[in-house]
Amino acid sequence: MKYESESMAPARSSEMNRQHIQLRHDLQERVKELTCLYGFTRIIGRNGISLPEIYQGLVDIIPLCWQYPEIAHSRLTIKDKAYTSEGFKETGWKQSAPVRYFNNPIGVLEVFYTEKKPVLDEGPFLKEERNLINDLADRTGRIIEKFVAERKLRKVKKILSKQKQKLEQKNIALREIISQIAAEKYRTEELYNNNMRKQLIPILNEMEASGMPGHFIRRIEQCLKDITSPLYRHLEEAAVFSHREREICGFIKKGMKNKEIASQLNISVSTVNNHRTNIRKKLNITNKSMNLESYLANL
Repeated sequence: MKYESESMAPARSSEMNRQHIQLRHDLQERVKELTCLYGFTRIIGRNGISLPEIYQGLVDIIPLCWQYPEIAHSRLTIKDKAYTSEGFKETGWKQSAPVRYFNNPIGVLEVFYTEKKPVLDEGPFLKEERNLINDLADRTGRIIEKFVAERKLRKVKKILSKQKQKLEQKNIALREIISQIAAEKYRTEELYNNNMRKQLIPILNEMEASGMPGHFIRRIEQCLKDITSPLYRHLEEAAVFSHREREICGFIKKGMKNKEIASQLNISVSTVNNHRTNIRKKLNITNKSMNLESYLANL
């Protein structure tokens, strides 16, 4: 028994050495894989880097991360454009993975060996290398998606910026036109008022002097003034007001009481009250604690 134990010791030692070597080899391979992923992450993280630069950086680091870096070469083909590692050679010993853009194949990532090596998990390649090339191909596809999305976003922002500038220019032009219209409107009103004072009022005074009742003259004069007043224009736009209602609105705004308005228009006080009720309805202030005179004054 002692003889058998002593003879088995070298065998166990040899097995342990083999396992140790294999473990160290596996560890080295995992370190290379992590180095590859880290290197790729650093490449895509550079400020202002372009897609072609990313493609080239990827194929440059891949050979260093496979089991036999001294005979490894890589190629990335995107559509019709190919990016290759230094001294690239294409052989029959290869490993590949598709590059997809939103699930649609747009290219392929490949690793080649230029010499025959022992058969492992996938030809001369390890299963971990299969996982790595798949991961790199997937990352490349997502990077393309991100770059394309950002390019489209920049394009949209540029279009929106130009549209905003055009809109601002149109707004400036529109404000200028509105300003010109307002100025012209003001000049027209001033011209009308001046002509009324110089020509119509003297005629009305002559009519009153010739015997025409004064309250008719005053009503005509007030109507001429109301035609260009802001209140008169608001009443025209806000609701369908009758001529008499617009007259009464003008008197109410001046602070005249119902009796005074009735006397001025030669109508009854109850008729004035009815008109006031209709005016409040059309101005949508019925049953509101709001003074009609103040409301009209603020229009």
